[in-house]
Amino acid sequence: MRALSAVVVLCLVTAGCGGAPDTGPVGASSAVSTPPSGGLTPTDVAFVELAIPQNESALAAAELTLKRSGSNPELVALAERVDSGYRVELDRLNGVLTAAGLTRSDQHDGHDMPGMITALELAALDQAQGAAFDERMREAFRAHLRESLTVAQAELSSGTAKSVLELGSDIERTRTELLGRLGAP
Repeated sequence: MRALSAVVVLCLVTAGCGGAPDTGPVGASSAVSTPPSGGLTPTDVAFVELAIPQNESALAAAELTLKRSGSNPELVALAERVDSGYRVELDRLNGVLTAAGLTRSDQHDGHDMPGMITALELAALDQAQGAAFDERMREAFRAHLRESLTVAQAELSSGTAKSVLELGSDIERTRTELLGRLGAP
């Protein structure tokens, strides 16, 4: 499933994958559905529900990096930035759901999706030492940041709720900045 892009995942979610069944009239297009509570469209909700586990998995990677006293100082600085910034984002993302009267669905729980740093990956990273740890963690962060950026851009091109678009814009900006800190490739 790693090869699946976030755009495809976002499209599947907004089309109803894992969501409530379409209760519209027979023959009605599911693309023209009533927005959920709080004026959020299915695209807005899908973005929030995907961004939350993406952030949580990156926070776990940041915590692992920060536990390593001998980690590369640049990697530690990145992990500190992720740790502080993503916690604020999580509060905002969860706040959007709360304000809309929605609860988190966890429909992505346990999925090996692009942008997620899985428990298995974290366990393997935890076993790595020195430069191998640093390089593998950089690559995990890089993959996460790229996919998170793609998901944010999908929201910016298709979302409608102002609060969610603002979050998407902030995530796009921070992911671009963090990718810059990691440098090429």
